[in-house]
Amino acid sequence: MDMGRNSKFKDGIRIAAGVYLIYLGVEIFRDGVLGKQMQGGMMAVGWICFIGFIAIGAGVAIYSLKDLFKLSAEERQAEEAENEDAAQEEGSQPAEENQIEDKAEETGNTDETSGGAADEKAAEAEEKAEEEE
Repeated sequence: MDMGRNSKFKDGIRIAAGVYLIYLGVEIFRDGVLGKQMQGGMMAVGWICFIGFIAIGAGVAIYSLKDLFKLSAEERQAEEAENEDAAQEEGSQPAEENQIEDKAEETGNTDETSGGAADEKAAEAEEKAEEEE
């Protein structure tokens, strides 16, 4: 769990760095190229920096976002697996008992004192066991 948080933090930093690179590229373009502050050879350098900063910033940000979504999906799957395991441990009643309870609920016979077919069978089995002894 701690490793996931550390990785999420790193991805967040990378996303911020990518966005900052994109911002720098846009500022170089806006001030240098469009603002006519660069001329001649510097204009070419301005264009190269603009394209490079945008491309690298977008690449870093997109890669980090994909990694962040992948980590989130893995954490969700791990959490679902834990929840399923906990549900299986809690619901460890045998299938027969679950079916009997379901039938009792369907028929409206949920009164514990009324017995039911399962209780009668259990009582008969106990009587037979006592008779055999």
